[in-house]
Amino acid sequence: MRTGGRRFIQVVLLSVLLAAGTAAATPITTLVVTVLGSSALDAPMVVGIARGIFEKYGLKIQVSTAASGFQALRQVADGSAQIAGAAGTAIAQTIGQGVRLKAVVVSNGDATGKVPTDSYVAVVARGASGIREGHLEDLRGKKVGVRRTSDFHQYLFFALAAKGLDPVSVVTLVDTADLFGALRSGTVDAIVSPEPGASRILRATDGAFVVQRGGGYIQFLELRVVRAEYLATHPGTMKRYTTAFAEAAQFVRTHPDETTDIMVRQQLKGVPRELARAAVGLLHPDVRISKVTAAAAQAGSDFAVKIGALRQAPAFQEMFDLRILREVEREHPEFFNDLPPIPNALKL
Repeated sequence: MRTGGRRFIQVVLLSVLLAAGTAAATPITTLVVTVLGSSALDAPMVVGIARGIFEKYGLKIQVSTAASGFQALRQVADGSAQIAGAAGTAIAQTIGQGVRLKAVVVSNGDATGKVPTDSYVAVVARGASGIREGHLEDLRGKKVGVRRTSDFHQYLFFALAAKGLDPVSVVTLVDTADLFGALRSGTVDAIVSPEPGASRILRATDGAFVVQRGGGYIQFLELRVVRAEYLATHPGTMKRYTTAFAEAAQFVRTHPDETTDIMVRQQLKGVPRELARAAVGLLHPDVRISKVTAAAAQAGSDFAVKIGALRQAPAFQEMFDLRILREVEREHPEFFNDLPPIPNALKL
């Protein structure tokens, strides 16, 4: 009995020591990370938190809600958040203001150049506006509600240009966050909105209709960014974050129904499930970065320059740091095996 008792105690002590060693090997790090209110774009973040993926990698995520990508980037700039999600054009404009940012992973986009990611955005018009469905050229001389200098403004800019119109002068922009109120009151003739907002506005506004959804005018690129100084001093933390994000993004890609359930509970509260599911179906969280990604980021910068929001486009090396993502791709190929390969000609 004494021998058996000693052995039992030894086993218990060994288990405790092993557990302590494991905990010590993976310290818990707190990260403040931004998400956008009522946006499906943050699905990898929301799902990763809800399913304990970030926690598995020793990360405690504190969510900070931002009204826009620009606001999210301001939080990173002032140190109140470590990581933000924002569009390429917003990142370029913020870098142009002297903030040293580095994009480390894609939260929405397509590294192969074959997926029309801008289907997430729609131009919606009110009835009796004189605008026809499928005719973006009818926006000539109209008032259009959109957040100025945003990626939605970028979408409108390139969509109008594709129709041979001058995107700077052909419409009157109304810079408003209240797209529903502006359309319903008749303050504007049309709006540019992401999902699920566009579909909610369609349901709530008599006579409203979609003029154009997507169309391949831009890559709807959203990136996860960090201050260059934080990346340089916390590479281990950022590697754990990028690994967890890649795993969460794969779950979003391969489990849209489960993702929708989580989003409706955590992020898209009050959004009908069918609209949330449709929005999730339009996401493409391909976290990889290729020449296609670089071209999409350049297009966002070019747009900002053309409208006078940016003096000079940042170079790719100013905006991106691929080192950690490349390590994650090599060490965890299982998080990317559902994605089509990037053609050799498009690899960076």
